[in-house]
Amino acid sequence: MFEVAKCLPLVAQRLRLPEINLYREFQLLPIIACQPDRYNSCLAEAGRLISGRDAKDVPILALTLSLQCPLWTEDRDFDGIPDISIRRTTDLLAEM
Repeated sequence: MFEVAKCLPLVAQRLRLPEINLYREFQLLPIIACQPDRYNSCLAEAGRLISGRDAKDVPILALTLSLQCPLWTEDRDFDGIPDISIRRTTDLLAEM
């Protein structure tokens, strides 16, 4: 959630929209914050799958594996990782 929130000013600028409008829309998304105990059991597998790319991405990959849901990201470090589905922002916008 923090990663998305810190990108909102840039997104607002690119879309030529007021930042407050994007922030309000972001707050309406059905987002659930998860604690590490939700994905701890997948940390080792995530570390193995993304090894050599970006160690900071291990927790989000572990959560993705734990929830068995698509990962919304523009980070190319996740490309080509088996057993996960990547969703790009353009994919989500196309569904609207």
